[in-house]
Amino acid sequence: MTGNIKATQDNIKKPGVDKNGGKIPYALTANLTGNLKALKFESAAVLVLQGNQLSLIEADDSTAKTKNAVAQLRVNGKLTLQNGYPLVVNTQISHFYPERLGSYPAGLLNVDINLQGNLDNKNDIESSLEIDFTAHDSYIKTNHIENDYSQNAQIEQPFISTGKMIFINNALRHIELQATVANNIFTAHGDLAIGQASLENNFALRVDLPNIAVLGASFSGKAHANGLISGTYEQPAIQLELNAQKVNLPDDIKLEKLEGRATLLAGSLGKFEASLNATGLKIAKNPLLDSSISLQGTRANHQLKIQALTQGEANAMHFQTRLTGGLVGREWQGMIQNFELKGQMPITL
Repeated sequence: MTGNIKATQDNIKKPGVDKNGGKIPYALTANLTGNLKALKFESAAVLVLQGNQLSLIEADDSTAKTKNAVAQLRVNGKLTLQNGYPLVVNTQISHFYPERLGSYPAGLLNVDINLQGNLDNKNDIESSLEIDFTAHDSYIKTNHIENDYSQNAQIEQPFISTGKMIFINNALRHIELQATVANNIFTAHGDLAIGQASLENNFALRVDLPNIAVLGASFSGKAHANGLISGTYEQPAIQLELNAQKVNLPDDIKLEKLEGRATLLAGSLGKFEASLNATGLKIAKNPLLDSSISLQGTRANHQLKIQALTQGEANAMHFQTRLTGGLVGREWQGMIQNFELKGQMPITL
């Protein structure tokens, strides 16, 4: 048995949704071969950007070489039509130029993604999918001071990334991710108990960004974060720490310093403490702002304080509020104890 399938989707724009109306239009063809026991398929496509409109079109010599091409995709796989419906899919994303999508760093990404598992969860067989990916022959261009005259030159920093995700019955159970570029490191690994009361979380996250500028021309500064999730799905335990200095972000957002930490222990009487302090926050032409958040107590009964104060303004704004409440399962219930806003339009509750 041989043949092909053509699939199309027109763009349907909706108010308040992204420029693609929440969907990417496509016009694709998949070649099929097989029999009643197994089906093989393959397809090739190009992601293009035309007039601020992303779309997927069938790959050929002309579309792959156009300046509007953002990335090339090639997919092949096999679906066995019995014994749990085993599925194998190999996907290659090549010649991906992120800068063609907008204000992203210039570079070249080539990623191989392999998926395998079974789709059927009947007859006491769990459906499971494992997704592995590897970035190879990839780089991100970053600014580099070339000489004593402080002239910026872009250099190609190797981008290295590997990962694995395991889904059981459509729920994410295990993650292993690692990515490095220009001394910036992101790692995440461990088990997750999403939707399963009988399982426990054991998940760790670490982000070291000594040079945020690698993310693009609108970024600068440095940041660090690490976290650990344990406990059960209904009552997770969390430890988190983060800090950042001299951060610049798109849309003219600047932050001089950020420090935060949080601890949530399991059990209704488990300790729940957190603090977040931001200094020198400025968004566009708005006044410079300092803010802080503090939380103390237990999972079932704690107090949250929020404060914000503008710097050096004739009509300074000072905001503070205090809330009390607790976590009931994964939901927070509480009330406002006081609310005070001082400035041009003072409010007190």
